[in-house]
Amino acid sequence: MNRSLAVRRTAVAYGVLGLVVAIVTYPIWALTIGPLWGVLISIVLGALVAGVVHRTSDAAALRALDAAPLAEGRYPRLDNMVEGLTVAHGFRMPSMHVVEDAAPNAAVMSRTPRTGVLVLTTGLVERFDRVQLESVLAHELMRIRTGEAMANLTAAALPGRLAAVAPGPAARLAGMITDGSVVIEADMAATDITRYPPGLESALASIQADGRTVAHDSRAHRHLWLAVPADAVLTSTFDLGDRIAVLQEL
Repeated sequence: MNRSLAVRRTAVAYGVLGLVVAIVTYPIWALTIGPLWGVLISIVLGALVAGVVHRTSDAAALRALDAAPLAEGRYPRLDNMVEGLTVAHGFRMPSMHVVEDAAPNAAVMSRTPRTGVLVLTTGLVERFDRVQLESVLAHELMRIRTGEAMANLTAAALPGRLAAVAPGPAARLAGMITDGSVVIEADMAATDITRYPPGLESALASIQADGRTVAHDSRAHRHLWLAVPADAVLTSTFDLGDRIAVLQEL
């Protein structure tokens, strides 16, 4: 997925949300203030709802993942590595958050093409060596650059919210916004940055061997993780084993 495609899919998704809100509320306004004013008010309300959901989508995801802002100086090695990657490869500096959980995992989200939020569990930061951590960071930053992080956040904010009552339709709608196969592209791009495929292979193998999933999150947001749990609303076309096998061929 390229960034322009992610932007288009995001715009269409929120446009559909606004249209649905307008259609549902129009009869109420038409009966109370008249058809012409009813059209105007329902359109404005639909746009307002879509705008609010979009603007709060990253904050809602951070709450769902129980992620808190990373305190300055807590992980100097992590700060140096993220800064080094952004400077060396032209990434924009993401906002850094941490989840207090021993399960090694990472997530990334992007509300606009120019913003990004990086979320790491304490289990990943504290247990992974420098090579593994750099590989994970490169992978997550590439997901922001390509627009995958934006599409995934949109899928969490819209169809993901339907998962509790209609998991089947929610998964199908999410699949129209995202592309589960692009995770391989992000893996390959990360190895181009680090120039060391065994680094990411080792990181994914460590996550797979650990086997734990993050304790606190919502099912609608689990596809945001680097290692997607099996019960996520939106699952990747490739599981960890598939991705490790591809990296071993490089």
